[in-house]
Amino acid sequence: MTVLQSFEKAVLNEVCPAGEAWMCEVKKGQYFRIIDLEGNQAVDTLFMSAENPTERYSAMDTLAINQQIYLEKGTKLYSNFGRPIAVIRLLTWLIEAWTHLNGFEGMVKGLTLTHTMLNQYWQDIHPIIEDDDLDQRIGLLQGLINQLPGLLKKVSLTNTVPYYNLLDYDNFLYHENIRRKQTEDYDSQSGPSELEQFDQAIFNTSKTFQYSNYQEFTSVLTEWNVLKQTLDHLMGLDAPSFASIDSAFETIHSTLRKIYKAEAFGAGLTQTQEQAAVIITPSMENQVPVQIVSEQPMFQPQAQTHLANREQAMKVLQEIADYFQANEPHSPVSYMLQKTIKWSQMPLHEWLAQVIKDENPLQMVQEMLGVQPKNEYE
Repeated sequence: MTVLQSFEKAVLNEVCPAGEAWMCEVKKGQYFRIIDLEGNQAVDTLFMSAENPTERYSAMDTLAINQQIYLEKGTKLYSNFGRPIAVIRLLTWLIEAWTHLNGFEGMVKGLTLTHTMLNQYWQDIHPIIEDDDLDQRIGLLQGLINQLPGLLKKVSLTNTVPYYNLLDYDNFLYHENIRRKQTEDYDSQSGPSELEQFDQAIFNTSKTFQYSNYQEFTSVLTEWNVLKQTLDHLMGLDAPSFASIDSAFETIHSTLRKIYKAEAFGAGLTQTQEQAAVIITPSMENQVPVQIVSEQPMFQPQAQTHLANREQAMKVLQEIADYFQANEPHSPVSYMLQKTIKWSQMPLHEWLAQVIKDENPLQMVQEMLGVQPKNEYE
């Protein structure tokens, strides 16, 4: 995977004249790439550990320990203390950088590299296991996996500006719930809410991108399970705790399915394939053209619970509302359907209190319908 597509995007891009020294701080998550412009393989480097400045990783120390003349691609750097660079910490930074640059796909590749390296080089990677003491590795590995849910929530769910992510969605949902409790402010707000703008951005995002992004996320779950199995195999009861990460992944998965309406992906692809499989035979070429109308999905109650049917009906209403919002933005249809969907979650006494502001008519209607005011429930 190419991490940086062009040098123009680099944070720093300098040419160091032959024979001169150059020094710079490489921060967490950044890559440091050296290119020999002259082709004489005479580039020398010295890396100083931020945790212990007296420990320096250099080409000379590495060549001496490996007893080689040249450094090759993938050579592990050693320090003047004879220790290899901390592989687990590097993997942690690598996952963070790749996820930031390439989203779910970046985390997939980071997790794949992690469980592959751990499985193949467990006895050799730094920090070295001394006297069966795994404490250092446990701490580093716990830090590696603890960062995963937070990184996933920062991945963009849209491919156009604004680049909304799951953190944005959680914040918008929180603000929406606060406004719902303040009914007067909620009804009198002008313009679409943050959550409605988020929904519109998802609606404007191509289904191809949504499907691809969702598939990459499911690949994240697959590689995460492999990493867990690898750590369990290598460390047994000493393996880091996975419970909180599993719970966070499950919540993220559920939210992503809801946002992308992922249950429709399979049906949508099947319909597209069926519509594309139109065969024209020689006997049909001279016939009168006919209009082919594809049958659109509609709400049909299934042999399942009422709650499942109800949820499916609300999804159909939402799709209709999205259509009118995109094609007839000035029509009241989308607005009324959105209100209907929101009202569907309210008990009758709350809905009456929202649509009838005057207390006297409200009491009359409640008495006529036999509806008890809210405070009598509490």
